[in-house]
Amino acid sequence: MLAPSVVSPLAPVPSAPKPGLQNRHGSAGHASRAPLAASLALFVATQRPRLARRIANLRLTDPLAGVPEAAWPLLQRAEEAHPAFGWQQIADGLRSWRKALENGQVWEEGADWPDEALRSRWAETLAELDLPRLTKRYPDLIEPLLFRLLEMVVQLSEALAASAEGSKAKGGSDDTPTSIPQGEGGDQADDLSQRGPHGGATPRPDAEPSEEPSLEALGERLAQMQFRPPPGLEGYGMGQPPTPLGPGQEGAEFLGRKSSMRLEGVLPHLLVRRQLREKETERKGGALLEMIQTAEGADRLCQQMQAASGEELAVLWATLVATTLPCLPQLACDPHASTVICQLMAQPLFTGEVRSRMLHRLRGSIFNLVRDKYGCWIIQQALQRGGPEIVHALVTELRGRVLNCSRHMYGNFVLQRCFEMLPCAEVHSMLGELADNAVAASLNLYSGRVLQRVMENCNHEHEHMMQILDSLLEPEALGRLVTSAHGHNVIRSMLTRASALRVRSVVAFFLQENDLLSYARNRHASLVLESCLEALCRPDLAEPLQPDRAALVERILGKEGDDQPLFIKVALDRFGNYVCQRVIFISQGAEAERVLSLIASMGSKLRRTTNGRHILATARSKFGQLPAPCAPKP
Repeated sequence: MLAPSVVSPLAPVPSAPKPGLQNRHGSAGHASRAPLAASLALFVATQRPRLARRIANLRLTDPLAGVPEAAWPLLQRAEEAHPAFGWQQIADGLRSWRKALENGQVWEEGADWPDEALRSRWAETLAELDLPRLTKRYPDLIEPLLFRLLEMVVQLSEALAASAEGSKAKGGSDDTPTSIPQGEGGDQADDLSQRGPHGGATPRPDAEPSEEPSLEALGERLAQMQFRPPPGLEGYGMGQPPTPLGPGQEGAEFLGRKSSMRLEGVLPHLLVRRQLREKETERKGGALLEMIQTAEGADRLCQQMQAASGEELAVLWATLVATTLPCLPQLACDPHASTVICQLMAQPLFTGEVRSRMLHRLRGSIFNLVRDKYGCWIIQQALQRGGPEIVHALVTELRGRVLNCSRHMYGNFVLQRCFEMLPCAEVHSMLGELADNAVAASLNLYSGRVLQRVMENCNHEHEHMMQILDSLLEPEALGRLVTSAHGHNVIRSMLTRASALRVRSVVAFFLQENDLLSYARNRHASLVLESCLEALCRPDLAEPLQPDRAALVERILGKEGDDQPLFIKVALDRFGNYVCQRVIFISQGAEAERVLSLIASMGSKLRRTTNGRHILATARSKFGQLPAPCAPKP
């Protein structure tokens, strides 16, 4: 057991802040070092994959992995109070608890830490408060919960150690054990009488004060444990400060030389060595992070990912994921880093746990990313490759904001992709928000595009879709939409998949209007009229809508003996001539004969104008060689 005076100089100092987004316009010296460090990191990842795997394995086998840095002093206190406390077992236990709480579960099966009584009481408390459900949704709660559990275990261990030491001082028997191994004695957790009024340990009764050893005791204690000090700490007891580890001095090699040594005694050295390794990792990761945010660096990384394959691609991909993950929401809005992230998500390796971790980092920032010029591309890529996780997160964060996003110049693209890729059941709530404002959304440039995708991809018999269609087909709303610069496209998209009842409503609107001539000459309404004529000829609607088709065509061609039908009035118009061309294309039987007679009566006028020549070209493609009065002069 290490004395307090020996441990305190080696207590962990606060680690350096995690590398965030760097300013690309910083000092010249810092910018000049970044490309070199980034190049070295890339060289190790791509040219030395075996070394990269070795470094990755070393990080995975770190004995302190999963233990919060704030809890390291508690581990030292536990080791001082109880030499057989077994902090390695604590680290494994904390990792298991963390994994269970992240999945919304209470870890009980196969649990071996802490002891049975305290473990059962802790699990019951978590279940009663329904904390696992909250920790799954709010992972930030896991750290304080695990810290409190460890604090309780340490306080209990200190109380038991104080009780055992007091018993030995009073009884004087050599048979009294000075420490109780963790997990032995079922009444450890229940013996709370030794704890103070505030939950802390009771002072040791009548114990002689321990003598404060000097710093030189570290070297003697290391010698008694029969293993060498870790690299960089050989002369620490003689007043020399710790020296950073040099290249090739791997902590795993040192720990592997003496497999029989007691790990519980090297906790302070593991802390120092881990901090040095983290600082080196942060330095290299910061350089690579700067490289990702430059145009040249981003292009180079994307080219390397496209050219790499197999093991080389896996190492490079893992390195970039580890670098971008801590600040993924900020990088997703960067013009250069966003291209690298899109490339990462497009790789086949973007599956499983890594995909879940990356999507988890985007939670809470989805609404901002949807409205960002570059972030919207990340969300669209995530929708293609992310599966149901990103869909659930997107629907949750956009609840109540769908109309706002649909009117945004970047957000509308994300919603278009949602309605193109997802079934109505998954975007049910989004459709509900659009249904309440369907007409207003159709008149907007960006939200009108979203409604076009809705009309083209969603089931028209869906509850909210029927509500949207009913509101759009009201006569007053339809009159505004067919002449709107953006709303007419929504009606046209609806006609491509609308049922016979919906198409009949649009036909009835044009037949009831006395001003069909103005609609045929209108830039936008003429397109709706043309789409309506095309919808009447759909194979699934041709038979049920035959009377409606005949009535609309007759309204345009006029009856026999009518000198000025609508066809003649709009044939030379810049927009109306397209309506005439559509009528020529769908005409048959008596309708075709009426078209030929009207063209013959306008022969000279049609030949002299550009719009008229368009009508003659359509007639030749439909009927072949035209009669002599209709044919243009050579």
